[in-house]
Amino acid sequence: MVRKQKNFDLNNKTGYHYFVAKFWETEKNEGNIMSFEEAKLKASWNGLTANDREKYKKLAIEVGEEEVEKMINVIKENDAEIERIKKLKQKVINEKVDEFFDFVMQEDYETRTFYIAHCNWYIKDSKKNFYPGEICIIKYNVLNGIFEKIVLDLDCGPFPVGYGNQINQRSADVNKLPIPPSQNALKYPEAMKEIKKFYNGENPQILFALDDDENNDILAVKQALNKIFEREYIIVPIERLFMELFTKYRPNDVLHIKKARDILKESRTDSMACNHHFNLDAKMYCSENHASRFALNMSDALFPKLANRVNPSNGNNEIVLQPNTTNIETIAEEEIENEENIPPPDTPVQSENHKPIQIDHMPITEELEDFDLDNLLF
Repeated sequence: MVRKQKNFDLNNKTGYHYFVAKFWETEKNEGNIMSFEEAKLKASWNGLTANDREKYKKLAIEVGEEEVEKMINVIKENDAEIERIKKLKQKVINEKVDEFFDFVMQEDYETRTFYIAHCNWYIKDSKKNFYPGEICIIKYNVLNGIFEKIVLDLDCGPFPVGYGNQINQRSADVNKLPIPPSQNALKYPEAMKEIKKFYNGENPQILFALDDDENNDILAVKQALNKIFEREYIIVPIERLFMELFTKYRPNDVLHIKKARDILKESRTDSMACNHHFNLDAKMYCSENHASRFALNMSDALFPKLANRVNPSNGNNEIVLQPNTTNIETIAEEEIENEENIPPPDTPVQSENHKPIQIDHMPITEELEDFDLDNLLF
C-alpha cells in the first residue's frame, strides 16, 4: 500500500520527517520506487534506538524546518507519481484480462486449461499480511472437468505475536488447519518445486479464485503464490469465468452475480480433501474441497452430465477420468431442452426486471507492481 499523505507537524516531528526523506531517497536510488511501503518505512523507524532518533532530530535542526518541509513536499509528489503509475498498470492489467477472455471465449474455451485455486490461512495481521497454511490448485476445462490437482501444506514461518487466540479460533471454526503446522508442511522454495512439477512446463499467469467470505479470499491466494514464486500473479474472480462460460452454454438464461457466488461455494458431500482433513472428517474445510467445488458446481450449473465425468479423490488425491465420448454441443442442447422451465430454443427468456444477462466487470486484485505484462501468455 502506498504511504498515505498526512498533515505534517514540523515542530514536533522534524527528526522523523528528515528520516522519511532520507529513507525515500535511498529507496529511489536503489530502484525500489514501486515497492515503497509505509510498513517498511515504519519498521525502519521503529527499529532505531532513542539515540539514533535524536541524531535525526539534530540533523533536521541543522538543515532547518524549511528545508525539511521541501523534502517532505518532494515525497508527496513522488507518492502521487507512484499512485498514478499503479493506476496505469492496473488499467493495463484489466485490459490484458479482457483480452484473455476475448481470445479464450472465441477460440478454445472448451479445451482451455483453467487454473482454479484456494488458500487456507492461519491469520491475517493488521497490515493485511496472510499466513497461509494450505493451498490447492486444480486444472479444469469444460470438456473433462477436473483432471489434475495439487494440495500442499505450507510452512509460513513464525506466527505474528499477539494472534494466538485468533489463530486457534480460526482453526477450530473456519479451516481446521493443524496447530502447529504439520511436519509435512513445505517451506516456500520446496512448495515452488512441487507446483512447478504440477504445472508441467506451463507458466500460467492468470488463476481464478472466489472472493466472498472469511475463508475465500483472493488476496490470500495471491500472497501465497507471490511468496512461493517471488513474482506477481493475476488472480481473477472465478465468478467472471463462470458467467463468461454461462453465456456460451445458457444464452437464453439469466445468471446474476450473487447467484453465481452462491452456486460456486455450495458445499458438496464428495470426499475431496487432503489426508489431514479427510481423517478429521472435516472434508468441507479443506482447500482441495473448496477449489474442487468451485469447478464441479460450475460444471453442474452449465450441464450436469459433465460434472460426473470426474471421480473425486478419496483422501489419497488420486483422480480418475471418466470416458468422454459425447460432443459437448450436443450435451448443451439436450440439457437446455430437458430442464424444467427452460423454453425451446429461439424463445427469449428474460429476468424478473426484463433485462438480458449482465456480465459484470469483476475487479482484479490490487498491488500488482512488478508483474511482467510481456509474459502474459494466452
